[in-house]
Amino acid sequence: QSKGYGYYRCSEFVRKERRCTPHCSSEKKLVKAVTLAVRRQIELLVRVLREVEENNVMPQRKKQVAEIDASIADDLKAIADGRKKQALAFQHMTAGLLSAEEYVGRERKLQDAIDAAEKEIETLQVKRQKVVDEIAYLIPWLQTVKNFRHFKTLDRTILTTLVHYIDVYEDGAMVV
Repeated sequence: QSKGYGYYRCSEFVRKERRCTPHCSSEKKLVKAVTLAVRRQIELLVRVLREVEENNVMPQRKKQVAEIDASIADDLKAIADGRKKQALAFQHMTAGLLSAEEYVGRERKLQDAIDAAEKEIETLQVKRQKVVDEIAYLIPWLQTVKNFRHFKTLDRTILTTLVHYIDVYEDGAMVV
C-alpha cells in the first residue's frame, strides 16, 4: 500500500526472478477491469443460457443420450451374434461341414465385424459422456452464472467461477 491506496506488483518481479520489470497496477484499476470483464462474461453466458432454454436443449440432449444408448445396445447385440456365429463356425469345422480354409475366412470376417462394433462402442461412449457432462455440468453452471447477473461487488464465488487468470502488462493493459 502507498498512501492508503492498494497496488499489485508483478509476481515474477517480487519473487526476484528478474524475468520482468517492477510494473504494477492500482487495486482500484484492477477491480474496475475485472468487474467489467466479469460483467461482459456474465452477459454472454446469460445469452447462451437463454438460447439453451428457448431451443429446448435439455430434452434434445436426453434424446441424444437415448439414441446413443440404443446404438450401443445394437453394437453389443452384433458382438454377441458374431461370437455365436464364431462358435457355430468352429463346430461346423470340427464336424467336417466346413474346411479349415472356409473356417479361417469366416472367422476373420466375423472377428473384423466384432472389432468394428467394439471400436464403434468406444466412440459412442465418448460421445455419450460429452453429452452427459453437458447435461450434468454445463447447464447447472450456466444457471449459477445467471444468479451472478446483478452482483454489486466481486466476491470469491464469482471470481473462482469466472476468472482463471489476470495478466497486467507494463503499459497498464490487462487481460482477464
